[in-house]
Amino acid sequence: MDGDGPQFDEVLNFREMGGLPAAAGSTIRPGQLFRSGHWSKATDDDVDTLAEVGLTTVIDFRTEIDRTADGGPDRLPPDLRYLALEMVDESGMSHEIRSTLMSGDQGLVDARFGDGQAHRLATDGVVDMATDQTKQAVFGRFLATVADADRRPVLWHCSAGKDRAGWAATLLGIALGVPDEALMEHYLASNIHRPVESRIAHYRTLGIDAEVLRPFLSVHRDYLAAGLAAIDDGWPNRDAYLEQALGFGPDRVAVLRDQLLD
Repeated sequence: MDGDGPQFDEVLNFREMGGLPAAAGSTIRPGQLFRSGHWSKATDDDVDTLAEVGLTTVIDFRTEIDRTADGGPDRLPPDLRYLALEMVDESGMSHEIRSTLMSGDQGLVDARFGDGQAHRLATDGVVDMATDQTKQAVFGRFLATVADADRRPVLWHCSAGKDRAGWAATLLGIALGVPDEALMEHYLASNIHRPVESRIAHYRTLGIDAEVLRPFLSVHRDYLAAGLAAIDDGWPNRDAYLEQALGFGPDRVAVLRDQLLD
């Protein structure tokens, strides 16, 4: 249901997973699983609109550095349960990317990210989320939180709502038996719900010819395909990945499907 849902003034990429096809001909129950970009700059109207969604929990994958760069902590309705599941990039790559983009130095941007480097880095980032044990632990906690009926309906987000939040949605989709083509369609919808051209225009105001940055400002099917391939190459099957890498075994998968599939 990527085309439906409330509209917000200053929050991008808000959508739900309800309606996606899932295991055994079922669909994901609407009104339970939501994702978005950050809420640091949400307007009062945005907060009021979110309150109408009826959420119980908000999960934030950002680090403190991310929150500062985004404009501060989330602005959310009162009485929501807020859970920070910080996805720390121990390589420092995400902060290097951010600082390079904000430098306004075209030569530095071209040298660091030109000639296909940005696409490779973005692809490697998804593979890292799939295979890095520290990140696996965070995503395992994410699945465990979503599986707790008392924490739903639930919203999760990172900064842009496309990378960390996108991989989280993919993992949840795997657990619910969403076919790969639907996972890909949902993943790529970030390019609709977070318009790339406006971001490129923003960086042009900093003096950057931002076309070289497009791979960071959008999602590409190569990214998700590489993450899924890393799972398929490294584990006997995806159920084994959920259990061995994320601590989310078949009993928990069965309960999740029973609660969230129609």
